[in-house]
Amino acid sequence: MEEITGIHERRRQQFLNLLDLPEHIQEAILYRKETAWGGAITEKHARALVVLKHDTEEQEKLFQKILSSDTSDSGDRALSKARNIKIRAEPLLNLTFRYRSPQDLIRQLKEKLKDLTGE
Repeated sequence: MEEITGIHERRRQQFLNLLDLPEHIQEAILYRKETAWGGAITEKHARALVVLKHDTEEQEKLFQKILSSDTSDSGDRALSKARNIKIRAEPLLNLTFRYRSPQDLIRQLKEKLKDLTGE
């Protein structure tokens, strides 16, 4: 496919991920909706919003923040914000293991991983 389109697989996947965004956000990207600072929402802004696709409330908040910001918030900064939001939303798991040898620890870790993943 890359030979035909000239686009790498990862790049194609990034384009396809944009289709996971709500329609009003897709339209803002497509029609290069102007932001408060006079720029337009960019593909990098959109990729930041894709990071939050499982948290539509936070996604919408970030989208509105991008549009209403009176400074040129770069796509990289938006991506960083989205990743921080995602990390905060994911619950942390605190585990403690008692082991007698490295092999014992590895065995316990494998068992716990099976429990957590359901495999």
